Amino acid sequence: MTPSRARVLVVDDDPGVLRTVGRILQPVYDVVSASTAAEAMESAAAGDVAVALVDIQLDAEDDGYAVCRELRRLSPETDVILMTGSVSQSDEKLFRSLEQDAFYFLFKPFERRVLRALLERCLRLQRERRAKRGAGRRAVRGPRQGAELPGQPASLTPAGARELELRRLLPAVRGARRRFLHVRA
Repeated sequence: MTPSRARVLVVDDDPGVLRTVGRILQPVYDVVSASTAAEAMESAAAGDVAVALVDIQLDAEDDGYAVCRELRRLSPETDVILMTGSVSQSDEKLFRSLEQDAFYFLFKPFERRVLRALLERCLRLQRERRAKRGAGRRAVRGPRQGAELPGQPASLTPAGARELELRRLLPAVRGARRRFLHVRA
């Protein structure tokens, strides 16, 4: 995998779907295919998978929801998009997908531009989450304002200072609203 290309794991028991999705995604992503849950777990353990596209109904023994749950357990950073070719019980499938913390739920067949846009959005959100976590660890540049926590001094960023000030003002605003409502009644 080249450093600039995200790795996408595609899990489906239909070889045609694996080939088609691979052709759609390979110009932009490193695509790894798996036709069983065991292959999916092996591929996920072997490399850094950014996104997994997982069919809900793999075969009689494998369940896409279980694959999603296990992928999220092994690698919480990996986003999972569940997909199905069956439109029966769509609300139930959507609900179960949300329960498994899937990023999205997709019905097959889907347009290539929809799939690409969905993956791009997923990866952009991952980059934003990493940047936020990294910003929390880095030293914050810019002016800081002091504050007192019980028993210890603290230093706040300008945004933190604004939040602290708003929290201090909130009781006064609530009191004014109560007085206003009392006068109107």
